[in-house]
Amino acid sequence: MMALAAPRANERAPTCPACGAGDALPAASSFPQTLLACTACGHRWVADPRAHEPPAGFYDQLHEKDLINTVPFEERRAMLDARVRLIEEWRSPGRLFDVGCGDGAFLARAEARGWSAIGLETSPEAAGRARSAVSGPILCVPLEQAALPDALDAVTFWDCLEHLVDPADALRRVARHLRPGGVVAITMPNAAGAEARLWGPRWAYLDLSRYGHLHHFTARSLRRLVARALGATRIDVRTQGSVDLRYVPSLAAITRRPGGTWTLDHASGLLARLGRPFRLGSTLLLRAQKGPADG
Repeated sequence: MMALAAPRANERAPTCPACGAGDALPAASSFPQTLLACTACGHRWVADPRAHEPPAGFYDQLHEKDLINTVPFEERRAMLDARVRLIEEWRSPGRLFDVGCGDGAFLARAEARGWSAIGLETSPEAAGRARSAVSGPILCVPLEQAALPDALDAVTFWDCLEHLVDPADALRRVARHLRPGGVVAITMPNAAGAEARLWGPRWAYLDLSRYGHLHHFTARSLRRLVARALGATRIDVRTQGSVDLRYVPSLAAITRRPGGTWTLDHASGLLARLGRPFRLGSTLLLRAQKGPADG
């Protein structure tokens, strides 16, 4: 791992794309791209994200190899239904726009509950699947080039925002088309979760060539980004999921002992329960409401 140098005294520190602070420093990573970290909110991001944006076809190959939706069908459907219900706690069914809609599975579950669904997906392979899954339109174009629908009641970024060059710009774009009281919902890996902390600079999601993540959010940095870019009046951030201790390198030897796997599995569950109040889950989930709620 190459040494990282702080900015020189006469150099201006890079501005954090999440909170806007100007006190970022280089961060440790076991992967080739230079990583920056904001000392104010904990956000980490790839330096010069536009120059490192994954090439055309990157997401096609992930969808073609089914490397994105690895959760079993029934488990995945239950998860998607829970996400729809989470939005409906704050907003009745209306027009829903899913950015990075993938194969359209979430949109299909939303349509089944009475939402009018619209999707955007830059992978032609995935967009083709989505068009066969839902009755609403699927846009196959980058967000900054899309003619976005108006009068939206909800916008979702499920494991998408961290892939975008400028997350703040993406949120501002959709906010202009969101009704007062409309909801934005976001999920992504938790860069301050137990899993990320245990792996440190070897955390898998820091591998841009494998996952295409240009940004690595914490609960604090995601909240600050949404408050700044969306102008939300209500924000709820929580974490979900655990860390599988069997795959932590320093604990690998335990799995070779009698009962070692059982021990680590139970320790993983305990860690999840203990870490929940401290937002140490492996997945961040945020929902935010724009402007005054209108019922």
